[in-house]
Amino acid sequence: MSFAREGCKRIALLDRDEEGMSETSRLCRETSAQATSFIIAVDVREEKDVRFAVDCVIEEWGRIDYAVNCAGESSVLTNSFP
Repeated sequence: MSFAREGCKRIALLDRDEEGMSETSRLCRETSAQATSFIIAVDVREEKDVRFAVDCVIEEWGRIDYAVNCAGESSVLTNSFP
């Protein structure tokens, strides 16, 4: 949403979670009426999926101005100390 807040009008969202991307897209539109989102369901851990997504964005919008990778995994750490 910060990209929409800063004036970006076209935002590509990549993730495995289509429901989460739809929610993010909705929040971007609420943040800026000019923001549009392009949702691409891919696994960003797979290089072929990322290449596919880049090709889709370039085909749709002609270019990519910025790319941000904020993918990550979370895990629960347990304390193994006595």
